[in-house]
Amino acid sequence: MTTTEKIKHELVNQDTVFAGTALEVVQQMRDQAYFERGIELGVYLNHLTDLILQIAGVKITLEGETLDEHAESFVKGLIGSGYFKEA
Repeated sequence: MTTTEKIKHELVNQDTVFAGTALEVVQQMRDQAYFERGIELGVYLNHLTDLILQIAGVKITLEGETLDEHAESFVKGLIGSGYFKEA
């Protein structure tokens, strides 16, 4: 995925809005998660998919080989599952 192919997102969950590329959205989520701040994004993303499955019963599969591709599939999974809405 090249820089020109990166899609901008604006996601809403209740009163929280995350905006930017999928990777930027994941960074924003991590930065708001008090105990997760500072961990690598790939580790956080894997932890978050496990947590969403445990709490909400929503399975999100990370597709692709790069962190950008994982983040994009994660964001699409959030939207597709209805866990987050596009603004």
